[in-house]
Amino acid sequence: MFNLAAIGERIRTQDNRFTAHPIFEVQEQKRVYGIDTEYDPKIAWLYEDESVEVEARTARLFEARYQRTEDETRGYRRVGYHEYWEYVQPFFTEAGAQRYIEENGHNHRGKLRIYAGSGYRNHEWQAMREFLIGCQKC
Repeated sequence: MFNLAAIGERIRTQDNRFTAHPIFEVQEQKRVYGIDTEYDPKIAWLYEDESVEVEARTARLFEARYQRTEDETRGYRRVGYHEYWEYVQPFFTEAGAQRYIEENGHNHRGKLRIYAGSGYRNHEWQAMREFLIGCQKC
């Protein structure tokens, strides 16, 4: 279990990634399918009636065939996609963000990462960090 003094100690001793008031964010990689393949060259092969990708090996075979014939394989769709990172949770410490990933990563479909955002001009975030840093026996 975490206590406020322990969180304050981690804030004082962690690498802040060159950010004065870091907000360690867990983010999940997401994909939007259906992007025009002329616009974005990232390609995925999906089962025709679903938004589920085929296995990587199968996709390579389908793509090689498509490059030769420009015909889609029956029962499958060739689509462009765009990837982006979606905000999941904020943390005062990188250790807290890492713990979240270890304990809850199985609940997410996409790849997870820890991103260091900034609490610059966020006076509430800065005040909470200063309070936690000052906690010796909180």
